[in-house]
Amino acid sequence: LKAGGERPLPAKIEAARRQDFELKPTDRAIVLRTFMPEAGTHAIAVGLPTGVHFAFDAEHLRPAQLWKGRFLDAQGTWFSRFAPPASPLGDAVVTLPAGPALAWLKSRDEDWPDGEEHAPAGRFRGYRLDTAGVPTFLYDIGDARIEDRFTADSDGVLVRRLTVTPREGQLPAE
Repeated sequence: LKAGGERPLPAKIEAARRQDFELKPTDRAIVLRTFMPEAGTHAIAVGLPTGVHFAFDAEHLRPAQLWKGRFLDAQGTWFSRFAPPASPLGDAVVTLPAGPALAWLKSRDEDWPDGEEHAPAGRFRGYRLDTAGVPTFLYDIGDARIEDRFTADSDGVLVRRLTVTPREGQLPAE
């Protein structure tokens, strides 16, 4: 202990510091639960082999960021006790506006809610992975069950599919 910073770190720690911890989805999707500045402390980052990636905010039940190119570096998430937030490594990063991704409006003319305080109550129920590792996010908003899935087509365009299942008699037919 007297030597303090004069002594070198153990060889295994030095070797781990030199490794590359960039996550590179090649054959299947990569799902990483982490902290991200734009997706919050309940971020779920998904890297797709097509090079199109996204971050889902599981606290506010919404997609938060989209990007192309490189995915994420996991070193801070895996090796730092106080992990710094992860940031996209790619380019063309799009940060989506805060606020609810879904809302029940009383009419087609009603304004979209502009903040979380106007969002309907929601509850994240986890996610289900398909055989390629792509998650379908499962959550409730109000009286409906939601399945929310993102995939990328062959042109690198992110495609979102929402399946809304109302509880019997809870949502209008229109």
